[in-house]
Order: sequence, then structure tokens, then C-alpha cells
Amino acid sequence: MTRFFSRPLAASAAGGPPLTVSSSAGTGGAAPDWPREDEPQSRPDWRERFALGTDLALIGVVVTAAALPVLTLTAALAAGSTAVHHRYREGRLPAFRPLLRQYGRSILPGIPFVLVAVLLLIDLMALSRGLVPAAHRSC
Repeated sequence: MTRFFSRPLAASAAGGPPLTVSSSAGTGGAAPDWPREDEPQSRPDWRERFALGTDLALIGVVVTAAALPVLTLTAALAAGSTAVHHRYREGRLPAFRPLLRQYGRSILPGIPFVLVAVLLLIDLMALSRGLVPAAHRSC
């Protein structure tokens, strides 16, 4: 005599109730020991992908605009990377105020770099105009 056991399958594509399939097994009435399958990960549809693309494009435009002055380059990159990280973890863009606070905190480390760059530029301009002694050598 053959025994039949029911096993629920995933719901149909039309959203109906789970279907059951009968299978025969000679296990003496015990439930079969099938390996448990993990639920498939939900894949984002086109709207979620489009929203992700527009969010990343918006972050890129804002970072580029904020980094135009050399002084704010490091601050803009820090705030932009924080925004991308938050978008990846939470699925939405972060609030504006925390990003503005991080931007403000990140400006200070960029000041020495800018000062050194300005001093180097002044030195090169003085050399090119001959304002430094021994800038012109006659051979």
C-alpha cells in the first residue's frame, strides 16, 4: 500500500493559495525529512532601481558642487560617502542636518592642505616673475 504526504509549495504566480502535491514514500507514516529551503530574496523592481540611481546621481551632483572650492573637497567627500552608506543601509537618503554637521566638522582638516597649496602657488608665481634672487641664471 502506498502512503501519500502533502507538502506546501510556494503560492502560484497569480497570488492564489499554496498548492499541495502528493508524493509516495514508504516511511511508515512519518513525515519525510526534506531539507528546508530558504525564502528567495526579493528582487527590486524597476522603480526601486530607478530611485537608487537618482539618489546616487543627486549625491554625486551635490558632492561635486560642494567640492568646487578646494577647501571643501574633503568635507564634501566625507558627507557624500556618509550619504551613500546611509542609502545603502537604510534604503533612503539621510536627513539633511546630520550631513550638514558632518560637512562642518570635516572642513577643518582640509584647511592646512589648502594653505600649503596657496603658499606653493605664491612661491611658483614669484619664481616665474623673477622676484626671487637667483631666479634667473645667465649661462
